[in-house]
Amino acid sequence: MDIRAVKLDVAALRNGLAWAQSWTHQHILCRIGEGQLTFMVAERDGFLAAWTWNAPDLSSSAFFLIPPFIAKLLSSRAMWDVRELKVMTYRNAVGMLLSADQRQPFRLQWHWHATDFASPPYFKLMSRLPDMMISAPYVNLADVIHLAIANVLTPSINEEGEPEPMPNGILIDFMPGQINIDGESIHSHTQQQARYYFNPKMLIRGLEIVRSSHLSFAIREAKRAQNAVLYMACQREGWQIHCAIQSVGVSRTATPPPVQIRETRPPMQGGSWFRGRGD
Repeated sequence: MDIRAVKLDVAALRNGLAWAQSWTHQHILCRIGEGQLTFMVAERDGFLAAWTWNAPDLSSSAFFLIPPFIAKLLSSRAMWDVRELKVMTYRNAVGMLLSADQRQPFRLQWHWHATDFASPPYFKLMSRLPDMMISAPYVNLADVIHLAIANVLTPSINEEGEPEPMPNGILIDFMPGQINIDGESIHSHTQQQARYYFNPKMLIRGLEIVRSSHLSFAIREAKRAQNAVLYMACQREGWQIHCAIQSVGVSRTATPPPVQIRETRPPMQGGSWFRGRGD
């Protein structure tokens, strides 16, 4: 490959890939440039997770896919012996030079194909965090979401004693400085206030990935406002970690759900507190 090699932080690459490959058995997207090293995993039904490491020296831009076997190798115990790692890319070919002590460098090389990455419909929107996000304690937000999921999983009993169809979405309504969360069935109304439903399993997966004492979250509407993306993000061990989840339904009723998270300070300045409607 007649191209300049880019030196990567071995520990950062090892740790980032360890996190990413633990959440997928598919190819991992690696993006280098703009002073950052980023790993992404995604699913076509609307889920994306990203781990970003600040690396000011990474001015060259490159992106490539890492197959599951290579990801496991680069995040394994053997990588603790590697002192230097350089990557070279040319179209869909990737080469890595790994140096351990004073030995002859080892070389890894593979080809990748864009179709191997399960890119969701709103990949560009999901891959970058909004400028403004609300901050809240992780435990508080997780409690509210788990309560909403419990509502979803508890079937109602009608007058004949038969259980109603099980709801299948977590309703989240996001306005400036406030987010409302509840579990109820997916349906549509003709009013103007749009609220969005999200897959409970994806919400739980996102919470697991962004585990931290505090996290940030936001919702951004897609172009036609029939879909939205929910973002959850945190800082951990020098990494910026975020998940983006695409909505699975929309409601236009203006009735607020029973649980609210109300921002009492400017976003990202000390966090939020939670309250019920009757408080």
